[in-house]
Amino acid sequence: MIYAHICAHQKFDNQADYDKAECTAFNAVNNLIDDLEVNITNYKRIKDYLLSYHSYNGFNRLIFDFQMFLNKRELLHLIDHGTIIFGADKTKQWKPIKEIVLHPFKTR
Repeated sequence: MIYAHICAHQKFDNQADYDKAECTAFNAVNNLIDDLEVNITNYKRIKDYLLSYHSYNGFNRLIFDFQMFLNKRELLHLIDHGTIIFGADKTKQWKPIKEIVLHPFKTR
């Protein structure tokens, strides 16, 4: 909706202008995701958003901040799917969470 709003109120001369508008919309949504209070309504908002667009910030917020709303299967799916999308290097901080979920009583 943000992108559509920008397009409706701007004149674009070339593809670069459309790309810039898309980037602006993406950054706006990521900033909104980063600022959301942790509650069930915002959990559902982020989850719904991720159905249509892959946002690293969205995955990260669900995995770290909204974890209490996820069951074990959903959490593991987010970690595995996010790792495929964003790469193991960018998601390495999710690995300890996955290990705890898979082996909750393992001593370190």
